[in-house]
Amino acid sequence: MNRPVKILLIVIILNFYCLLSINDQSTQISTYCNPINIDYTYSIYNANENISYRSGADPAVVKFRNEYYMFVTRSMDYWHSTDLLHWSFINPEKWYFQGSNAPAAHNYNDSVLYVTGDPSGSMSILYTDNPKKGDWKAIPLIIHDLQDPDLFIDDDGKAYMFWGSSNTYPIRAKTLDKEDMFRPSKNTYELFNLDENNHGWERFGENHGDKVLKGYIEGP
Repeated sequence: MNRPVKILLIVIILNFYCLLSINDQSTQISTYCNPINIDYTYSIYNANENISYRSGADPAVVKFRNEYYMFVTRSMDYWHSTDLLHWSFINPEKWYFQGSNAPAAHNYNDSVLYVTGDPSGSMSILYTDNPKKGDWKAIPLIIHDLQDPDLFIDDDGKAYMFWGSSNTYPIRAKTLDKEDMFRPSKNTYELFNLDENNHGWERFGENHGDKVLKGYIEGP
């Protein structure tokens, strides 16, 4: 077999294996993205008018016992899914009176699900071991004047609350005593603020070029 024929055969074989590899990847990879078809209204004032905008602000999705729960601003209740594609609406036995606002959810060792996000800013923590039923219990108000919270419980059991929603003030944090009804520490830690001069994506306007309106930083 002469050299040109050998080279041609090698090229054909390599192309064949490349096609097999691409086809194999296309059958294995599944990607999910917005829009998700859920009935949602951002403003609580439109809820009584049956107005739905098919959009969701501040979604927080958490995996709990191999299933998924999604909490969304002003949704009044929340959603459940087994595959991140098909969602069912859960009307829990107990929940925030005005729905949640910029909610955060934390799965603690697959035993308890915690949620924060009281629209009043007086942050109580809800918890349950059965989110499908929705028999949420409340830990009394722990921090006031707080928006866009994020509760985090580390592997060592230490708990922290992060929050922030401002174009002036930074992201802040407190340590919480999980063994004493999440009692907050006296100290508040200021973590970081906007850095618009170096972070172009933190600026408003087309091409992030607006230098009049200040950027806005929200909870982690």
